[in-house]
Amino acid sequence: MDPNTIDQKKDWLGQSSVRAAIENFWSLDAPSILVLRQTNGLLCDISKTSDVWSNALRSFVELNPALAPQLDRPKSAYTSRELEALVVKLIKLQKNWTDDSPNLTQMREIAFQDFTECGTLVPGGRWLLTGKTDHLAFYDLDNLNPTERVLIQPTDAAEMARPYTIVVSVETNEPLLTFYVLMAFQTPEILKQRAVRYSVWRVILDVDYSGLSAHHVTSFTVRASNFANVVVHGNLLGKLGGSAHRGYQLRIYQWDDCTLSTHNMCTIYLSSPDRPEMPLVFLPDRRVLVMGEKRVDIYDIPTTITSAAHCKEMGGEKVLPCWTMNFGVAPRYSLAASLSQTNQLLHFTNGTTFYRVQIPKDGSVNFEVVSSIALSLQRESRTIMGGIEAYVGIRKCSVIRIPTSTVYHSHPRS
Repeated sequence: MDPNTIDQKKDWLGQSSVRAAIENFWSLDAPSILVLRQTNGLLCDISKTSDVWSNALRSFVELNPALAPQLDRPKSAYTSRELEALVVKLIKLQKNWTDDSPNLTQMREIAFQDFTECGTLVPGGRWLLTGKTDHLAFYDLDNLNPTERVLIQPTDAAEMARPYTIVVSVETNEPLLTFYVLMAFQTPEILKQRAVRYSVWRVILDVDYSGLSAHHVTSFTVRASNFANVVVHGNLLGKLGGSAHRGYQLRIYQWDDCTLSTHNMCTIYLSSPDRPEMPLVFLPDRRVLVMGEKRVDIYDIPTTITSAAHCKEMGGEKVLPCWTMNFGVAPRYSLAASLSQTNQLLHFTNGTTFYRVQIPKDGSVNFEVVSSIALSLQRESRTIMGGIEAYVGIRKCSVIRIPTSTVYHSHPRS
């Protein structure tokens, strides 16, 4: 509500203007604002202004930088109702990180046509991407009943199969939500070459904020054997691979300089015998975090990335990590990991425990176990984490409670 529309009303201090009354609200936390709005009509009107909730959001983020939301447009473009809903959601999320019995803050039921669909949640928690047989679809989770909409429909025959991996990299310096989507394909023809086909698209939020639009950036093929985990960050693509017998490697490509046959890349031969299990996480200052069965390692990324037509499986000197954290026991499940929006904290799961870790810069770490929760997951279950939200798919459609801001369970269509 525009403060000018209530400017002629009797102000609640008797001396100040409505603008001053709004500024007095700035010293209050969100629960106090919600309580005061119930006392009289004028305070109710003031509590519904964008200024009040914009300031409430700023104050919350200052106190909880790890929970800073990923906004998909300038804050000034949000309505007061949207800002209020966002602040309330963040408060619930903050309580979930400290509560022994966390509650779901949001749930959406999506009737997938095929539960083998792969997918990912774009940081911010609004957009869910899922891979179909011949296209990439998206769901707007701000809607109570999200429906499928087509985002990408490739014309290249090699990219019309169902992608087996979808990863996202958000451009944080753009006014509207902008991110790159990388899809990996392995058609029968590509499998014969022992290779993986990658397709990169740039996606932008529509100007009316109601949908997404995409355009193709590049496609390239990489020779790959026993490579599984992949992540993209800016113009860098990281792939983990290898075996216990040969050793494990991390290959980093500059995907914007890759062609179908030539790639700008570097290889880090990992010194740890621990098999890499979980997703890679690119950290600030050209570092990368590798998650294994029993430990977490951080490696420096070489400053020089050279051109190579093909990648050798072995032959390099093993590199020691600049930081290591040991779990001691192997996790039961490999789930997900992500950075907070401020790049200060790492959130990840190991078995049934959720962790929050201060990212180390000098070998020290402030390690905090957030909570231990029995997830009752099955092997066919999947968890995909984007930002600090999680998308959880359970084949038997069970509902679980975990400390995350958004949880979704799906019902396969009969």
